[in-house]
Amino acid sequence: MASTPIDEWKKIAAYHRAALEKAEAHIKQLEKPVEVPLTDEEMKQRVIAMERRTAYKYSWKRVVTNGGLIDNVSSILNDCYDFLCDKEESGVTNADEMGISGSLKWHLFTLKVIKYLKERGSFHNEGTRDFDNFEDTAGGCDEVTQEAAIFLLNNPDWKPAA
Repeated sequence: MASTPIDEWKKIAAYHRAALEKAEAHIKQLEKPVEVPLTDEEMKQRVIAMERRTAYKYSWKRVVTNGGLIDNVSSILNDCYDFLCDKEESGVTNADEMGISGSLKWHLFTLKVIKYLKERGSFHNEGTRDFDNFEDTAGGCDEVTQEAAIFLLNNPDWKPAA
């Protein structure tokens, strides 16, 4: 059966409609803001700002800048990343909140975990003004960090007290 001129024009219109949809999708992708992860310095400044008590500010700044607290917490989170992504094993309902390691979302999640742990007193060393940097996982800081991550992933609306 021979196609009519109307059929040919319908084919041309369909072709251009498909091309237009493809072009608009590509434009939408290009217009997305580029997600830039935080620098190490930005991470440090945000974590340092978490301590507002004057008597503890010096020790907190020292454990953040020289003690490797951010790297240690991030390393623990990296170690349990696969576990946290396994919904059946971890019970996590919202693993997407973590993002991919090294992404802006990951950095913001790491900051949230640190804030949560700080609010719970997890870094504070009993009887001193010093803070634990979570380097020695034999003390259970890896389990504490993993439990904090699970809680925050299951409760994405959690907000710091102040």
